[in-house]
Amino acid sequence: MLATDPNARRNEATGYWGRELCRKAVAKGIFQLHEANAPPEAVNPHGHTHAHIVFVTSGPYVTPITGENGFIDRPVAVLNPPGTYHRDHFVTGRGSFMAIDLNIEGLAENHVRHALSAPVLQFCHRLARDLNAKTAFELEDDLAALATLFECERPQDLDGIPAGIERAFDAIRQSGEPWALTMADLARIADVHPNHLPRAFRTRFGCSPSQMANARQIELCAVAVTACDEPLVDLAARFGFYDQAHMSARFRKAMACSPAQWRLRNRGQG
Repeated sequence: MLATDPNARRNEATGYWGRELCRKAVAKGIFQLHEANAPPEAVNPHGHTHAHIVFVTSGPYVTPITGENGFIDRPVAVLNPPGTYHRDHFVTGRGSFMAIDLNIEGLAENHVRHALSAPVLQFCHRLARDLNAKTAFELEDDLAALATLFECERPQDLDGIPAGIERAFDAIRQSGEPWALTMADLARIADVHPNHLPRAFRTRFGCSPSQMANARQIELCAVAVTACDEPLVDLAARFGFYDQAHMSARFRKAMACSPAQWRLRNRGQG
C-alpha cells in the first residue's frame, strides 16, 4: 500500500483529495489545481452538490464510467452532474488534475460523461496551464466557453443508443483477454453493425472499444505483475503484448512507472 501523505485528506469545502496548488473563485465557479496524494483506499464514496468537471492531466483515473475495477489512462475531462455520488480516484494514488465546480446552464446533465475530443482537451490544458495568471473576468469567459464546448459534444439522443452497447462494455470489462476481442466480436455481442459500434460506444462511454480494451489489458497485467514472480518477458506474452519492451512502454505510459518498478513498489508496501 502507498504511504498516506499527512496532507492527504478531503477538503470538506470542495470535496476533493489532494494537495491544492491553486484555487480561484468566481461568481459561477471555483477553479482548483490539485496534486493527488492519497492512496486509493483513503478515498471514500462521496457526493458533490454542484456540477463539476475533473480534467485529469496525469495518472490512471477511476470514474463511474470505467467502473471500480477499471480506469482511463489518458488525459480526459470528466463531467459530473449535480448530485453525483462516486468514488473517483487515482489507481496509483498519484496524479494531477484540475477541478472546476460550477453552476452554469448547459452543463447540468443527468449522466457522467468523458470528454476526449481535441477541442475540449486543448482548452482544459490551456486553462490549467494559465490558471495562476487568469483574472476573474477571464475565468467567467472560460466558463461560458466550456459550456459551449460541452454543449457541442453532448449526445443528442442517448435513448437512441442501442442497448447492446452495454453488453459490449461488459464483455470488455469481464474478459480475461480483452486484447483478443475484435470489433466483429463486440458487434455480435451488441447486436449492431460493426460500422456502427465505435461511434455508439464512444457516444455512450466517452472512449473507443479499443481504448477500453487497452486499459483493461494494462489493469490485468498490473495485477499479475504484483501477484506473481513470473518473469516479465513471460507476462508480456501472456497478456498479449508483442514483447517485453512493448509491455513496458504501454505500462509506463499508463502507470507512470515500469512493470519492474510497479512490482517492487507494491511488493514493498503490501
